[in-house]
Amino acid sequence: MAVTGEEYGLYGSKYWVDHPTWKLKNVAANLNFDGMGTEVYGPVGTLVGYGADHSTLGELLGSVASTASLKVIPDPMPDEKSFYRSDHYSFAKKGVPSLMLLGAPAGDPKVWIERMKTWEKTDYHQPTDTIRPEWNWEGPKTVAVVAQ
Repeated sequence: MAVTGEEYGLYGSKYWVDHPTWKLKNVAANLNFDGMGTEVYGPVGTLVGYGADHSTLGELLGSVASTASLKVIPDPMPDEKSFYRSDHYSFAKKGVPSLMLLGAPAGDPKVWIERMKTWEKTDYHQPTDTIRPEWNWEGPKTVAVVAQ
């Protein structure tokens, strides 16, 4: 499912969970790929599962990630409260196990966090917010495979 309106208050996801087209008890999980774009910085070696500590999905993510030789780290920017600011949260509030997945390169998270914060200041929601030739498409593919 694709929803819209996150930046305006999670309108799409809130609407769906309040008016579902099938019973919420039949929704096994919500996996949100609305990450920060860090998965294109290079081959993914690190995963963050925002909300991993709110359901059994965290344990499952750890197990799947380890078989793919990926390291799962806790929220590297807890002060930003990302778990509460994206569409998976509407589902989590209704009891649906939910994760927002972020993929990033291996190594020191400070490196990719700094790059992401620069992008937010200079390009996010600007005309320069475009696909770049230097992006590594293996990263998003890795995150999608883990989510399967």
